[in-house]
Amino acid sequence: MLDMRKYLIILDIDNTLLDHSYRSTSPTINSVIEQMQNEGHVFVINSNRSLDDILPIVKMFDINGKIIGENGCFIYDINKAEEKRLVDDDILLQLNEIKRILPQIITQHFPDSYYSVEDTTAMNKNPDSIKVNDNFKNIFIENCFRHYSLSVHVREISKGFLSENMKALHKIVDLLNSYVKRQSLEVVVNYSEAFCNLLVYPKNCDKGKAFDSLVEAYTDYKKIIIADDIDDKPLLGQIDKFCVVNNASSEVKEMADYVSPERVTKGVEEILLNLDKIT
Repeated sequence: MLDMRKYLIILDIDNTLLDHSYRSTSPTINSVIEQMQNEGHVFVINSNRSLDDILPIVKMFDINGKIIGENGCFIYDINKAEEKRLVDDDILLQLNEIKRILPQIITQHFPDSYYSVEDTTAMNKNPDSIKVNDNFKNIFIENCFRHYSLSVHVREISKGFLSENMKALHKIVDLLNSYVKRQSLEVVVNYSEAFCNLLVYPKNCDKGKAFDSLVEAYTDYKKIIIADDIDDKPLLGQIDKFCVVNNASSEVKEMADYVSPERVTKGVEEILLNLDKIT
């Protein structure tokens, strides 16, 4: 399948390895990854997700490389079950203060609001798992697994079901950004439209810096990233080729060295099978 060159392949998860419903779209991707790992190629998971959210996906695809998680806040060695934290104590104190104050900001600015800390992956797979009174207009669900960042999914009840609440998301992002500026906190407030969630992470951490701290062990490898969005831009100066699946945005496709004709997992597989031609 490949020549004697060794590849270090950095994989995004959401809308790359998995679709929006957390499913693989290729029945044969596991055999491709297994063969490549047996040949000595290395896969690294690079995600904004928490370790608890990533590990089941690693198991699902039988990946045995390292994990960059929470937007570069830690590196986890799967084989050694060891975590390297890249966030300092002062920033963690700031993040904990935001977690403390956020429900207060929501109560003050959002009438009939509901705030809870839950397994948000389980919620997105099964919205009925979150039981909320229909009287609540604005629903905020914080991911319970994050240690070095914050993710809060913003929802409303529509026709008896939880649905995305983009208006409330944009409002809470603006409010929290104002608070962060007033307090001169060293964090970034952002959001994901794909999952309608608020994101807060340390300013001095990103996926590029995390990748830089592990890449020294792979100097002889060609470095390939497979992704779908702009969040992986910090890595572009450190890799050989930037490949994207076909569901990537137009902006990301213009930046890419190669755009797969296939979407999501099938796109990942198509890229892996054609790496020699791409590189």
